Amino acid sequence: MATHGVLNFIRRLFKHEVHDGQVENNVHHLEPKYWQEVIDLRERLEKVIKENTIDDDNISHVNQRVLDYLIEQINTKGSLPVIPERYAALNTLADRILLNYQNKLVGLKKNVTTHTDFSDAVNDFKHRLKEREQKELTDTNLPTA
Repeated sequence: MATHGVLNFIRRLFKHEVHDGQVENNVHHLEPKYWQEVIDLRERLEKVIKENTIDDDNISHVNQRVLDYLIEQINTKGSLPVIPERYAALNTLADRILLNYQNKLVGLKKNVTTHTDFSDAVNDFKHRLKEREQKELTDTNLPTA
């Protein structure tokens, strides 16, 4: 008797339910800030900041706060339950990062490659998000865009 209850508990734990494009998954997925795509973006942006800003503790602190804010926004948008809405929000956020957030960094040295490196990192992130979205939609048998 106890074994049957445990087996049902385990089945329910790993059960996926799909409702109107929304996936309810009882398996604990990593928060978006722990997705490899987000980790890679953070590392690339940290490298751009380190290589292209003046070496100063105050400047480093401000830039770290900007980067932490971006990652927290990615985490918030990436936690939306409906897959298409999640990735639309993340794509919009990535566009906002491209347009607005490099200007929020302080202590940037005058360097043409800084903008290119920053843009390349964000564009690569957008591309990888599109691949992740397709995989999630495929894994949940939802129609792809």
